[in-house]
Amino acid sequence: LGGSPRPFSELDPTLSGPVAEVAALCNDASLAPPVGDPLEIALLEGVGLERAATLRRAHPRLDARPFDADTRRMCTLHVDGPGAVLLVKGAPEAVLLLCTDVIRADGARVPLGRGERQAILRSATAMAERGMRVLALARRRLPSPPADIDAAERDLTLVGLAGMRDPLRSEAVDAVADTRSAGIRLVMVTGDHPGTAAAIAEEAGLLRPGERVVEGAELESGDSDLLEAPVFARVDPQQKLELVRALQAQGQVVAVTGDGVNDAPALRQADIGVAMGRSGSDVARESADMVITDDNLATIVTAVREGRAIYDNIRKVVDYLVAGNLSEITVVIGTLILFPAIGVPLLPLQLLWINLLTDGLPAIALGLDRADPNLMARAPRSPSDRLLGGRRLGLLSGRAALIAGSSIGSLAVERFVWHEPWAHARAEMFTVLVVGHLLYAWVARRPTTGLLSNPWLIAAVAGGIGLQLLVVAWPAAHGLFATAHLPPREWLLVGVGGALPVLLRAGAGRAYGAVAAVWRSASQRR
Repeated sequence: LGGSPRPFSELDPTLSGPVAEVAALCNDASLAPPVGDPLEIALLEGVGLERAATLRRAHPRLDARPFDADTRRMCTLHVDGPGAVLLVKGAPEAVLLLCTDVIRADGARVPLGRGERQAILRSATAMAERGMRVLALARRRLPSPPADIDAAERDLTLVGLAGMRDPLRSEAVDAVADTRSAGIRLVMVTGDHPGTAAAIAEEAGLLRPGERVVEGAELESGDSDLLEAPVFARVDPQQKLELVRALQAQGQVVAVTGDGVNDAPALRQADIGVAMGRSGSDVARESADMVITDDNLATIVTAVREGRAIYDNIRKVVDYLVAGNLSEITVVIGTLILFPAIGVPLLPLQLLWINLLTDGLPAIALGLDRADPNLMARAPRSPSDRLLGGRRLGLLSGRAALIAGSSIGSLAVERFVWHEPWAHARAEMFTVLVVGHLLYAWVARRPTTGLLSNPWLIAAVAGGIGLQLLVVAWPAAHGLFATAHLPPREWLLVGVGGALPVLLRAGAGRAYGAVAAVWRSASQRR
């Protein structure tokens, strides 16, 4: 930070003289404690809080025009002895248009010619390319307060450039890498200088070799290819809003983060608006769908990871319950159609018992399953991949048919192969249905952390099977549940019938994976 438009490396990191005056007065951040825009707080800290307070007492504010995204500058009017002083800070290229002279490092005031303007802009660009946010600071002394602050904003004297750098958080690079591996496209949209945006994006790993920064003015061309850029600079609020709309028109789900008033339209338009809790304005927080309290990109990435894990577990529970209950309906309807002589296939108490064993603790255990360690290596879920879409229901119906078919098949073996009475055959089907439904939990789970990594599920399934075996093997329960004693060969049939749907599903999954791999290989060769 310094008081003249020389290269940043030559400047003193403290603000003094007319630079300190503009930095402290043309500033909306409060002093005690420092609250406001982080950039303005940094300026106050460069001046020194005590020095800034002294300047504000000596030069009370008379009028102000807040920072405007169109003009890219801020203007304030203050008392200055018997007269007034107009102070301006903003983007160097915007402020320089209003300047007619410049204060040199030695304090001399000289006209601002074309060569000097180009030198100042080169200095500002060099600072920006080092990742700094660059502001030009200017002032104009007036004999008396003007009636119109806008009309007085001319013939300014440039007093210096201020460059401030907000270093990346240590976890930012990892957060960018995590979003990329998760198939999430991360885009930087900023009003800063393209050089500043490029330097920060390269450091974060967002801007790769060969990629360039697109400026907001280029978006006016309507070229859709520009939307593929990873970094957009010198973007005004309207352009940011149009950028969000253009991405949504491509069918993309857009999340926007922001902290300022100018971010509010884009936050409102986005599918998910995320405001900063610490530095964010009230308008930004009210426009957003959620607020993060630590202003950290890594927190958003963590939320995505947790959200994916929660959705995974919800899908497991839904798959388990829908397929299991469809299998019960299929058993009842299928048995009545195929074997009408059996009468009622499953008694009401048996159906209640099935629901008690299968729909309670196993479903809760699936909801407590550990997250897949490769969760953030997956592509985002397609909007068409709904929890219970048509394709999903078809898949679950097929799995339910496997469980039901195995159960009805066990009844047929009991009745027509081993010639057992209908009551005995119904007890066999009842037991196979319970065991098959419970073991199906591992199919719904699609374990990626090990078959035995969920002790709650193991306990729930083992407990359910144990209770079912109890009502079949315990003579006192036979009358209550309409069951019967099963000899060893029938217990073997229970094991085979209960495990068969799981084994068939596993075999089908491997076969599908093999066919898909062959198809991909053939497609690549073509």
